[in-house]
Amino acid sequence: DRIFVVLTEELFADALGVMDHLQNFLGLPHLDYKPLTMVNERGFTVLKGLASKSNKRPYPALSDHLKPMLARFFVEYNQELLNFVTSERLSKAWGFQFQQSPPA
Repeated sequence: DRIFVVLTEELFADALGVMDHLQNFLGLPHLDYKPLTMVNERGFTVLKGLASKSNKRPYPALSDHLKPMLARFFVEYNQELLNFVTSERLSKAWGFQFQQSPPA
């Protein structure tokens, strides 16, 4: 009856902090990931000594005409996400004002 939502933007910004919150949420003993991780040349926190998908070449940026198209496509799903995540948290992570639409 509980759910823990991790936004990728939050994970990329503070992977170790997110892991701490997840461990607390699950009631697990604290594991200090800091000695097991490193920040790679792209700025991602990765486990030391393991291959990481984030070490690959970055994807190109989305084109300006594609962003609004994707926003329209995902609007219904994003509204459903508001059942689990506050609009303030989404706005902070996504960099724009995200507001819950009025009930239909």
